Amino acid sequence: MAGIKLLKWLGFTLVYVIPFQGFTQDEADQLFAKGNYDGAYDLYTQTDPARQPVDIQYKIGICMLNGTNPDKTGAAALILNYCNAHPEDGNANFVYGKALVFEQRFDEAEEQFTKCLISKNISDINKKNAGRELEYCQDARVLIPFAISASIDPVGNKINSVFSDYYPFTNGDESIIYFNSRRNDGSIEKENGDFTSNIYYATYEENGFGKPELLKGPINDPAYDEEIVGLSNDGKKALISFVNKNGNTDLKIANIEKGKITSYDKLPKELNSASDEIAATFGMTSNEIYFASNRPGGFGGIDLYIIRKDPKGKWAKAQNLGPEINTHYDEDFPNLAHDGKSLFFSSKGHNSIGGYDIFKAEWDETVVRFVKPVNIGYPVNTLYDDMNLNFSANGRYGYCSRLTPKAEYDIYRVTFEEVEPQISIVTGVLKIDKPEDELLSGLLMIVEDVKSGELLGEYLPNPNTLRYVMALKPGAYKVTITIDGFEPIEEKLIIGEKGGYVPELTVDYTLKRN
Repeated sequence: MAGIKLLKWLGFTLVYVIPFQGFTQDEADQLFAKGNYDGAYDLYTQTDPARQPVDIQYKIGICMLNGTNPDKTGAAALILNYCNAHPEDGNANFVYGKALVFEQRFDEAEEQFTKCLISKNISDINKKNAGRELEYCQDARVLIPFAISASIDPVGNKINSVFSDYYPFTNGDESIIYFNSRRNDGSIEKENGDFTSNIYYATYEENGFGKPELLKGPINDPAYDEEIVGLSNDGKKALISFVNKNGNTDLKIANIEKGKITSYDKLPKELNSASDEIAATFGMTSNEIYFASNRPGGFGGIDLYIIRKDPKGKWAKAQNLGPEINTHYDEDFPNLAHDGKSLFFSSKGHNSIGGYDIFKAEWDETVVRFVKPVNIGYPVNTLYDDMNLNFSANGRYGYCSRLTPKAEYDIYRVTFEEVEPQISIVTGVLKIDKPEDELLSGLLMIVEDVKSGELLGEYLPNPNTLRYVMALKPGAYKVTITIDGFEPIEEKLIIGEKGGYVPELTVDYTLKRN
């Protein structure tokens, strides 16, 4: 899983050993060296960080930056103590700058990254990255104040566990969700403390997604990482990544029926190269695949490509999406909108505000390619790595994974408020026993939002036919109907969404005389 990979440890030699309430610094250092930053942090902080030498404080700060807890507050203060003790260490300036970024202290962060550019005591990679970090700061300062109108909500405890759940994919009507999880379900625990990943799915029920189950079939080996990285619009075909015998990531295509893989085939050499093929998405049909690869000949580390089948049904040579999409940084996780007119992808280039951000490129019929990538904005994009965003068919909802305060990844549903929700047209008649010539008085239908109590509308049915028409967004409503001489009625009305959405709904109401 591509998570937060901010820094690599810039080591130094320590000549003392400090006891940590039953543990030693050496044990913490071993976890640190293995990349188990959460485990190392737990051991280091068994003693108050403020009472420890600046070298240990520095390591604790790096654990905070590289660990999975999204709260990086306090890391800058610990790292600053080390910087003050080692003013010539350009690598420490780089680490301190990263810590300042997470506190949105962009001016101070720029000062540190500028020092890196002229430092003589800094690694080549950190000096190179300092220039890019300066650009991140500039872009973040511009984009963050102009947040887009979007709400980001967890999909619920049935899906999210105490372990990392990530890279969600849904079909067009959101009736089923697939995702990866590193939960302790019999998988092997790795040196960094993570369990190997497996693929789960859940179907939508009346009040949300139900209990997830392991995807069945020739998959989910407990000894290896397997991840879903792409899904067809109808949810019946998936693209799955795995590590081959040479240690590279390749892709397979799977047909899925009722929670079980019915066929599972490795994609051909035209797609799977001697390099890594990391993530992918189908085009408008399964005869076209967009994918990410770090193969030679691209514009940067990881580029986006497209591969199509020729008229004879054979896969043709993969084509790079070109310099308007690909930068000399990394691009990853392509996701094609359901109408085929927009390509969403993650990038460390363009005008990212930090690490990977999600971008949107539009299809141009004139030049026959996707053009002009645009950062989709804060708060969907954050100062962390934002890797994957998978959309519903109507484009109003997206699914992503984010770090949580419990130091794991959870799955979230993003609602883009500026995209109009699907509307259900509700029609029906009021059924009452009355003579044809009887004139009714006090006839009124009132609709209120159950959750907020907000009055959404007052509707007047036709006084002759007693037919009514309402247009309602997905949600739960209280419908109150009054007519003089009849008992008022009050009923709950549910307008479905996701797999429960219907464009038209008929609901009749029966009223009794007093």
